[in-house]
Amino acid sequence: MRSPFRSAQNLVDPKSTLFRLTGDVVLVCDKNGLITAANPAAEKCLQRPKEELVGLELSKLIHSTSHHQSLLKFLVHPRRNEQGFPLDFSLPDGGLLILKCSLETDPNSLESVLVGTTYSPMNQQDHLRWRLALESTDAGFWGYNMKADLMYFSPRFEKMLGYEPGDLAPNWDNLLNTVHPDDRAMVDENVKRFNATPSYSYRYECRLVKKDGSPLWVLAMGTRHQDAAGNDLANGWRLDIHDRKMMELKLLSSEAKSRTLLESLPDIIFVHDREGRYLEVHTNDPGSLMIPKEQLLGMKITELLPNELGQKCYAAILAAIDRRETSTIEYELELPRGPGFFEARISPFDDVSSLIVIRDITENKLTQIAMRESDERLRDFIDNCPAVVYNLRITDEGTYYTFVGGRTEEVFESSAEDLMGRTLLDTSAPFIHPEDALGAQEALKRAISTMSGIQWTGRYVLPSGKIRWINSIGKPRRNEDGTLTFSAISMDVTHERMLAQKVREQ
Repeated sequence: MRSPFRSAQNLVDPKSTLFRLTGDVVLVCDKNGLITAANPAAEKCLQRPKEELVGLELSKLIHSTSHHQSLLKFLVHPRRNEQGFPLDFSLPDGGLLILKCSLETDPNSLESVLVGTTYSPMNQQDHLRWRLALESTDAGFWGYNMKADLMYFSPRFEKMLGYEPGDLAPNWDNLLNTVHPDDRAMVDENVKRFNATPSYSYRYECRLVKKDGSPLWVLAMGTRHQDAAGNDLANGWRLDIHDRKMMELKLLSSEAKSRTLLESLPDIIFVHDREGRYLEVHTNDPGSLMIPKEQLLGMKITELLPNELGQKCYAAILAAIDRRETSTIEYELELPRGPGFFEARISPFDDVSSLIVIRDITENKLTQIAMRESDERLRDFIDNCPAVVYNLRITDEGTYYTFVGGRTEEVFESSAEDLMGRTLLDTSAPFIHPEDALGAQEALKRAISTMSGIQWTGRYVLPSGKIRWINSIGKPRRNEDGTLTFSAISMDVTHERMLAQKVREQ
């Protein structure tokens, strides 16, 4: 559009030929925004006689709030020259006339000249449809006359980006500059096809950048077409899908985490239907399956497992589906790689299927068996050892028996239960002879200070009143929690002691 202000003085003069003959709408306003002159094109396009236009506030003719606010901004800055902004004028028949306008103000008289080029006149029915479409949707709308280089942003378009209506200058650059930098390349590629194709439609999701810098996910839709007058027109919608998109991204992230978690699990996972058929199979170790996964799918669990185990698992599947019960079954199974021990946890999956998580517990099971056998051997040794085996817990309050085994009745004339919980220096029988108690304490202290083994021989007073010589060998150890334990074995050496004394006396 050529600038109309090259002949601004002629336009202002109502008697000038340019004022009367130009096809552009020309309105002259005083410093208060009142129309003082209107050319014939203005009377025709605005469908009002000059007598009705003159003396009317220019803002009264403007339809939309955003355009009204834009005009007020220009009028309160009288020294500014504004070009290429849209204004929509209300017509008496209920229609709408959109003009691409320019405004120039005389710095001396503060008189303003508004010149508008017809962009898109609408009849009343079209206007109502257009207005209802904009007001009844949450989407932001933009329209663009490519030939006239005239852009329009709906109030919703600006508000969804955090702007007040009229704050975002309606132009092609601002339309593209609102696109998030990470999505700009994709949008630019669409713009290239848009510009190269006379009839083009698009639909994609992208992010826009709001006024505060935060991203906004939108569904962008638009078309390019020609009107009856041959004008290239483009319009588009921006639908706010931010909440839905964030939920979608969270779901994708959650699914990715679930896949990662599933792939990192050492367990075997099966999904079965009511008939016990394998619907889904997951394992990171194909060798843990009795047969290949492809053969397993569709097979019944009772067809695969040994009869008793298969029936037991199938009953658990039905209990999970029908009664929402969860059960655990441990079993031993022969696999191609050898025998193994497994734990199956059967639980409800949905209304028609169950989930079975199978964990290979072979290593733990073998360890338990080995520990049990070791405990049994140790118990046999302790029970048959001609001595007393015990542990002492050493604290600031005292030294207590925490384990006692072996031949306690023969050595101390007391049961293991009688000794448990007592202190080493307890004064009730059996107890260390008072003359030997100090030596026992000092030997124990040396062992603790050096964390080394000791051997101590002293007398015990038994419940029967007898004196018995006891030889004790032990060593302290520090536990993970920082406490001290003293493990020892005590043997009756009274007979040997008496023989040695007789030898010395002879």
